Amino acid sequence: MKLFYRRISLILVAMFLVLTASAQNTPLRFTSTTANMGTIAEEEGPVTAYLEATNIGATPIYIKEVVSSCGCTKIEYKRDAIMPNEVATLAITYDPRNRPGRFDRRIAVVLLGFDEPIVLNIIGHVTPRERTVYEIYPFDMGGGLRMESNFHAFAYVEHGKQVEESIGYINLSDHPISLTLHAIESSGALTVDYPTTIAPNGKGDIVLRYALDEESTLYGTLNDIFHFEVDGTNGATVMATYAVAVDNFDLVEDILAPSAVVSKKIIKFGEILLNNQLLEQSISIGNSGEMPLIIRRVESDSPAVEVNIEGDTSIDKGESLTLRIRLNTALIEDCDNPFVSRVRVICNDPIMPMQVIRVNAIPL
Repeated sequence: MKLFYRRISLILVAMFLVLTASAQNTPLRFTSTTANMGTIAEEEGPVTAYLEATNIGATPIYIKEVVSSCGCTKIEYKRDAIMPNEVATLAITYDPRNRPGRFDRRIAVVLLGFDEPIVLNIIGHVTPRERTVYEIYPFDMGGGLRMESNFHAFAYVEHGKQVEESIGYINLSDHPISLTLHAIESSGALTVDYPTTIAPNGKGDIVLRYALDEESTLYGTLNDIFHFEVDGTNGATVMATYAVAVDNFDLVEDILAPSAVVSKKIIKFGEILLNNQLLEQSISIGNSGEMPLIIRRVESDSPAVEVNIEGDTSIDKGESLTLRIRLNTALIEDCDNPFVSRVRVICNDPIMPMQVIRVNAIPL
């Protein structure tokens, strides 16, 4: 129970750090509430600044805890009593590693017996170190080919449009390499522009492009997985992309747009027995907009969760349909951990074209 209340306390302090900058309304008075660390070179490692505070009250005070808004900051402070008129020092250490650019972090100092924390700021600027080629291109695709990334999520792709992204590559071998792409899983909507030959130390970009025709019937998640064959050998590392196919919302007037209303976003089956039992719950999806709300596709990311639609998938204003979500406990693979799955409803709501419903259970 004590741990529970401590977690709640930390959450409240973290929210306070985000939402407000506190005035000093406690007996512990800081000479400055901002530690300016100036310009830090990333390669030089952690830097420490000091802030002093005086107990201006008539009784001893204690620092209960000090909470930072970032794991990059460590604070050392006096843990025994701070006597009246005594000066206490906070040693604040900031780690600039992999954090180039300007920083502005907050620290909450919580005193025993006081609800309102004292909020301190740490500011400065980190000059980036020169990164190695292995840091810039961390993914080894085999045969000397390295890439900046082996995954990209595109979010939404509207019908009649295309989206594209580039991923950098380099050939670290001492000879030209040849590339051939092989699809492992294909949505049919992705094209990849890549060189068939890369010179030694050659650099460039592979272009990933999703495109959907206006008349396309593809809706929902688009998954593509592939690997590059380098000099005739398949690389051990695959590449993957993800997108969600939705309607073209340029064709919808905002004032007339449909609006999905989901009765609940979390389905809790509670404690369950893995004895081939089928459990079922229902939710409703309504339409508070003017135009009909059309359910384009319903997906589940687990074979243990099946979804059935009851009602017309074109929902008029003020109407609704029912989704029956069935959990087949015999198909849950991991019985040692809580079961978490997601149901995705793709619709023509331009504000939220993908409604996500979580499905939870606790196997016994």
